[in-house]
Amino acid sequence: MARDFPPITFFQRTPNTLLGRYFHEKHGVLNEIAFDELQDIGSAAAIIFQAFSLLSEGKQAEIEAECQHIESMANQAGATALIDEATDFHQGD
Repeated sequence: MARDFPPITFFQRTPNTLLGRYFHEKHGVLNEIAFDELQDIGSAAAIIFQAFSLLSEGKQAEIEAECQHIESMANQAGATALIDEATDFHQGD
């Protein structure tokens, strides 16, 4: 059963500087937003969501899926999985 995933909620929970790096460096979008200058969480999330809503449907779907994946890892089991992966990666050096 798929659950609703409102991107604006993810934007509210994630530090603006990290969102900026994600949008700018990974996707090359929302460059018009100075993420490091956004202050208020509620209005910042609204600004980000408004700009996100103007992206193509395909880009929105891609970003939303990635954000949903990140959100699914934001718990103890996810942290453990990330640590295990990092440990395996470094042991392979």
